[in-house]
Amino acid sequence: MKRHASAVAPFGLGGRRACISLNAPPLTWPFSCKPYSPLRPPWISLQACTAGSSKGTLHIKTCPANLFPENAGSPAYAPVFGALGCCSAITLTVIGASYGTAKSAPAIFASGVLRPDRLMQNTLCAVMAQILAIYGLVASVLIAGDLREKTTLFAAFLQLGAGLAVGLSGMAAGFSIGIVGDAGVRASTQQPRLYSGMVLILIFAEVLGLYGVIVAILMLTRSKVDVTVCEI
Repeated sequence: MKRHASAVAPFGLGGRRACISLNAPPLTWPFSCKPYSPLRPPWISLQACTAGSSKGTLHIKTCPANLFPENAGSPAYAPVFGALGCCSAITLTVIGASYGTAKSAPAIFASGVLRPDRLMQNTLCAVMAQILAIYGLVASVLIAGDLREKTTLFAAFLQLGAGLAVGLSGMAAGFSIGIVGDAGVRASTQQPRLYSGMVLILIFAEVLGLYGVIVAILMLTRSKVDVTVCEI
């Protein structure tokens, strides 16, 4: 005999399903059925406890589908958060890449007037800024590939977080590349020995966007975890 705890777990389970088993196997978790007891999890109702007993066992397993609504833990608006994450990843990184390119371009062309032979070397700033947009494009494609009509809030929020991680870190890196490129190109034109230092600083600025990509990939990997099975 099994009774469900609640249609959607309001605390800590994120909509995952839980069952009460009166004949639970050894892998069980004891809890108290007394009112306001700190040992009774808030998502376990008193009606789910064993009749005539103040103790019960929570059997962690997948519940039968007929105990829960069709959309339990997967509301109709959940895909919106995934779409926002997809949009944020590409738009914010493009903003950073465009700023980095526009900020360093005047210095690049101004240095080309004085030193035409160094024009191609100085375009490194614009190239590194455009790489940030590629980071956002990759993240957006990964998120878009996981978008579904029915998805859990757990996965949707992780997709939103992944998009923001890539977008905001890429935008910050773009601002850094633009400012460093503007000053570095002007300085290296007058003193070529400063060029290696400018390249090193640009690499450090570029890595900031890469950190966001790594975190986003980890979050997207986590979003594929099956949350229809309860865990403690």
